[in-house]
Amino acid sequence: MSRRLLGFALALMVACAWIPALAAKKAGVLKPTQKTSSFVIERDTSFDIKLGIGAQWRWGLHAGTFTASFENDEGVFYEGSGTPVIAYLGDHSMGDYAGGVFVPNATPDKPYLYYYFKPDESTYRRSGAIVAWMIKSGTGKINFFPYKGPLENPAFLATLKSSFRSNESSTSTAAGSP
Repeated sequence: MSRRLLGFALALMVACAWIPALAAKKAGVLKPTQKTSSFVIERDTSFDIKLGIGAQWRWGLHAGTFTASFENDEGVFYEGSGTPVIAYLGDHSMGDYAGGVFVPNATPDKPYLYYYFKPDESTYRRSGAIVAWMIKSGTGKINFFPYKGPLENPAFLATLKSSFRSNESSTSTAAGSP
């Protein structure tokens, strides 16, 4: 009985890790961008959202400068330094991630957060074999949030738009804003 339960728990854990990836927007081929635009988030900002069976999440960005770093056929990726993307499940931090804001060419007013795993070797040593395999399989792959559509939280979007606008008025190089 305990082996069945363990097998079920393992299958559920793997499914929870991979289902969002299968349903997710794909980054495609990335190339360095020629755009020189950037924007500044003055203070940490986040929003709450219920996902799945009602799990309360908080996603957001740490304060900092986000610079156009690379692009694909669909839009521009504005990368923050360090690990600017924050994620909480309830009151528990799920970690800070490398990433930033993706601004689609077709709908610049409907951005996504994006993040990717950039763990160091100590991360793998601290986790068990299965968790280490799951982390390694996702290392460097871009994940979008929300998984199936753009950001819709009005207050969070207003902060992003305000950050782009204030930068556009101080420089003439910014192009495409959320």
